[in-house]
Amino acid sequence: MNMEESKAFVEAWHTIMLIGAISLIAIGIVIFLIYQFKVALVKSLKDKYDFVNANEIKWYKWVFIFFGIAAALAINLYGKDEIGGPGVSFFVRLFFSLAGATLVIYIAQLVLDYYYPTRLNVKLRRLRYSPRTSSNGSKMKLLSEDEEDVHLNEGMQAEENVFSIDYDVWVDEKTSEIKIEKYQGHLTSLQCHNCGFYT
Repeated sequence: MNMEESKAFVEAWHTIMLIGAISLIAIGIVIFLIYQFKVALVKSLKDKYDFVNANEIKWYKWVFIFFGIAAALAINLYGKDEIGGPGVSFFVRLFFSLAGATLVIYIAQLVLDYYYPTRLNVKLRRLRYSPRTSSNGSKMKLLSEDEEDVHLNEGMQAEENVFSIDYDVWVDEKTSEIKIEKYQGHLTSLQCHNCGFYT
């Protein structure tokens, strides 16, 4: 490869890396915004709780995967003028860019798997205990563990007793309208094939 071809290759490589890095950062931001939009579209607080609990960490992981790849492309922009073409230094820079992407993605995965659930739990608790409204628009009261047993059947109470499922019972004291919401308990549970309850 002559000097002219090497220069053209480096210029093309630099342009591809620059456009790719910007595009991937934009894609990561768009994924984040789409997720926020999907959360905003969920009307019921219980449905929003379930959606956020099931999806938030997964969506954020995708955001950081795109950011990590963008970091790899950005690292490839370093030292453009010193690299004459696809020689040893070019491949060294390629190796460092892959290492950088792996580091960004791996650290993000660790944060999302081990630190972020604590933050997510705060958000979920806020959704779970925000006051509910009945069908006529009045505020409902969340019953205590002792008060709610009247509204739960034996199977539901058994699930709560073994901490496999937790039920919240909301009551409109004016109209006696009741909402029963089901949440995962503190322990791992299995569904019974006979009765269908989680114990």
